Formats: sequence, C-alpha cells, structure tokens
Amino acid sequence: MSGASARERVLAALVDLAGDDLEVLALVAEGLQRGRAVYGEFNLAHDPRDMTSEALAEVRDALVYVAAALVRQARQGGAR
Repeated sequence: MSGASARERVLAALVDLAGDDLEVLALVAEGLQRGRAVYGEFNLAHDPRDMTSEALAEVRDALVYVAAALVRQARQGGAR
C-alpha cells in the first residue's frame, strides 16, 4: 500500500473505472454501508472474527444458493 489514504486510493481508482466495473464497486460499497448501519464501523483491529473462516463459510453458502438456482431453472425448463 502506498502512503495515500484508503479514500485517496479509492478515488484515484475510480478515474479508470466505468460501466460494469462501477456497478460491481457500488454493490460492494453499498454492502459495507448496510453492514455499518447494522453493526457499526468495520474495524479490523477490534474485530475478533477469523476472516478466512468467515469467507469460506460465505462462499459455501453462495455455492448452495447458486446450485439451488440452477436446479430450479433446469426444472422449469430453462437453459443452464
């Protein structure tokens, strides 16, 4: 990481992003906003969670939802 603040790095990255890149970034930022409204400020120094284990659990959940959606779509005659 450079000496620039996180805010400066995000703003600098925005210059080169467009279209779907911005849509993806907006979804991530909105997720952080929702989390902040529910749980407060995201502070890694004081967050006791094991982020690797949390991420793995979330990915497993996401895979279940994607597979379920594909099964549902196939049962309804949709293409995979």
